Amino acid sequence: MKQILRTLLNLLFPPICVRCKREGDFLCAGCAKNIVLLDRQVCPVCRKESLTGSVHGRFCRSKTSLCRLLVAASYHKNPGLKQAIRRFKYSGTKELSLALSSLLCRVLEENIPDLKQYLLVPIPLFRDRSLWRGFNQAELLAEQISHQTGIPVGLLIQRIRHTAAQAKLGRHERLINLANAFALDEKASDPTVRNKKILLVDDVSSTLSTLDEAAKVLLRNGFSDVSGLVLARG
Repeated sequence: MKQILRTLLNLLFPPICVRCKREGDFLCAGCAKNIVLLDRQVCPVCRKESLTGSVHGRFCRSKTSLCRLLVAASYHKNPGLKQAIRRFKYSGTKELSLALSSLLCRVLEENIPDLKQYLLVPIPLFRDRSLWRGFNQAELLAEQISHQTGIPVGLLIQRIRHTAAQAKLGRHERLINLANAFALDEKASDPTVRNKKILLVDDVSSTLSTLDEAAKVLLRNGFSDVSGLVLARG
């Protein structure tokens, strides 16, 4: 029923591109093409060039629980992407998940040779925020990536307490805000997922605090290879 209503609304009020304001799509092909993807990945800690976004030596590894971070594009250097993410996340324009996930698929194909080893795990929202927003943007991205690549999705973690919006906090406050915010879901006991490499999916990462806290939970519970996959780094 919701899909039928959305289709009718799109007929009555055609989608308008978030960037150029032309009718047809929420992110038209031309504006999507103008989004400049990163031509190289970097270590998420020291931000020096790194093959496939892998975390550099001992010092960097001591600062994060992630094995690597794959980033599609710069948040601040791509105004069209920034507008699309904000519209997708805060205005409920779910249709943007297809165009945005396609960017993530391109990053995966360029950096990971064997996608069959991986499991997509979207960063969860706390239940009240999920109900208020009506969807989890990370979960929608993961589902679309799965449709396009065949990588399965696993909802292995849950957010067990409310946290303040990360965008409004400083780095130290973000770490405190997210402490013990995640727990392992019962789905993680499924033996078919225990040997998978994990790709934590989110829209934007600034300080790594959300991804890192989620990775800690998975590592403590026996998963050995946990990476992040995001549209942009703030």
